[in-house]
Amino acid sequence: VQPCVGIWSDKCYSKYGRRRPFIFVGSLMISVAVTIIGFSANIGYYLGNTKENCSTYRGTRTRAAVVFIIGFWLLDLANNTVQNSAKLEVTHWSFSYTEIKKATGGFSSIIATHSDGYVYKAQFRGGLVAVVKEVRIFNEAKDAFNKEVQLLMRLHHQLL
Repeated sequence: VQPCVGIWSDKCYSKYGRRRPFIFVGSLMISVAVTIIGFSANIGYYLGNTKENCSTYRGTRTRAAVVFIIGFWLLDLANNTVQNSAKLEVTHWSFSYTEIKKATGGFSSIIATHSDGYVYKAQFRGGLVAVVKEVRIFNEAKDAFNKEVQLLMRLHHQLL
């Protein structure tokens, strides 16, 4: 799914950007899928499953199971659509030194210090809040910096 979404979004020239329509539609699909999964037993009943209580009825509720599987498949499709589009949206963000300096208030919004410099809070255009890390001795700290970047790329947290 993700390669297809990537190809389609590369060819999309919406006024909202190339990725945002896919993020929006994928989010709507997630809402629909979660609703289908949550109400799969009820939908199965409306499609002809028995209405006997689970404690007395020992047969399978095939229609409810099929509805659940379809909802789960739709959820997987929607998640992949949103994840791929969001990753591609973020990878295209790049900022010049002037933009970074402006976003950090002239490098005055220090939130932490480390052995190679400071860590600043940056507020970019569109409300994007990020952390800017200063590395003073880049050649000596290059390996440590690359390891830290690799670690941060593997973390999945709402604030990163």
